[in-house]
Amino acid sequence: MARKIKSSYVDAIVSSNSDSFELIILPGKFDVMPGRVLFQGKVVDVKREVSKGGYTVGRCLMEPPASEQKIGAGVVEKRHLVVPFQNEFLYAAYTDSEDREETEVICTVPDLISILGDDGEAIGSQELRYGLKVTVIGMPGHPLWTGDERGLKVGGPEYFGLDMKWTSICKYEKPRSVFEDFR
Repeated sequence: MARKIKSSYVDAIVSSNSDSFELIILPGKFDVMPGRVLFQGKVVDVKREVSKGGYTVGRCLMEPPASEQKIGAGVVEKRHLVVPFQNEFLYAAYTDSEDREETEVICTVPDLISILGDDGEAIGSQELRYGLKVTVIGMPGHPLWTGDERGLKVGGPEYFGLDMKWTSICKYEKPRSVFEDFR
């Protein structure tokens, strides 16, 4: 539908109803499925290397547009966002723009973190580069991954060698069926 009306995919899935936010620090709640917009900005640094196991590992640093971003009710965002990856995006954390030290982890695996380009198309870790304007979104992991310790053990932060607890973006809800929407 977004392609048909020549609109951004991000605009098509993000609700304009800002009163429904569960977490005020996050600028958008999805209208069509559970999830949130975590950050909008520009890629300012990408570091990557190939590990001994054959994985592409690294991190991407993003800054808000013009070094600030409105995130609702007159609040201005000045923090940067860092997203480390091991083939896939592992977590998203705010950073101090000067020291680049992580100050607040906002989402971790097994929740899904996706980086979208200007048009809303997904960008993989191998495609990240300086200057890209991006929207970072998070979607909650299915209860099979998050419902007990077994799922978190094989798909959570500990499995990837991260010394942090699982941080979810929001509660999982069954997504709407496309078949029901477009019959």
